[in-house]
Amino acid sequence: MNDISSILSKISDDAREYERKLRESSQAEVSRIEADYQRQAQAEREGILAEARAQAEALNQRALSQAGIEERNRRLTARRGVIDAVFSRSLELLRGLPKEKLMDLYASQAVRYVTADAALILCPRDRDDMGRELAEKITGLCRQAGKNFSVTLAEEAGSFLGGFVLRQGSIETNCTFEVLSMSAKEELEARVAEILFS
Repeated sequence: MNDISSILSKISDDAREYERKLRESSQAEVSRIEADYQRQAQAEREGILAEARAQAEALNQRALSQAGIEERNRRLTARRGVIDAVFSRSLELLRGLPKEKLMDLYASQAVRYVTADAALILCPRDRDDMGRELAEKITGLCRQAGKNFSVTLAEEAGSFLGGFVLRQGSIETNCTFEVLSMSAKEELEARVAEILFS
C-alpha cells in the first residue's frame, strides 16, 4: 500500500507541479498579450494624435490662407473704389468745362469720325446750350479738312452725361463721356493705381 500511496503522492505532486508550470506559463502569456495590446494601443494613440495634429495644422493653414485672401480682396475692393472715384471725378470735371472748351473738345472729336452727312445727338443740357452752334462748327471744320459733309443737330436728346453720339445712316459713333471714360480707364487704370498706391 505504501507503493500505491507513494504513487498517488507522486501523481499528486506531478499534478501540482504541472498546474504550477501551467499557471506560470499562462501568466507569462497573459503578460505578453497585455504588453502587446499596450504597445498596439500606444501606437494607435500616437497615430491618432499625429493625424489630429496634422488635420489641425491643415485647418489652421486653410484658415490663414482664407484670411489672407479675404484681406487681399478687401484691399482690392478699396483700391477699386478709389480708382472708380478718380474716374468719376474726371467725368464731373469734364461736365464742368466752360461751353467754349466743351465745343472745341466735341468738335475736334467729331471731325475725326465724320465720313458722311451726320446727325449729332447730345445730352439735353448740351443740346439746349450749344446744339445748333456745335453742329455748324463741326460742319465748318469738316469742310476745312476737305470733307464735304453736313452735320445737323438730331431731334432727340441722348440719355448720357455728356459727349455726343454721331449718327451717320445706320452707323452710330459713341463719343459719350461714359464710353470715353471707360476706354480711358482701360488704358490708364494701371498708371492711376501706380500713382495712387506707390
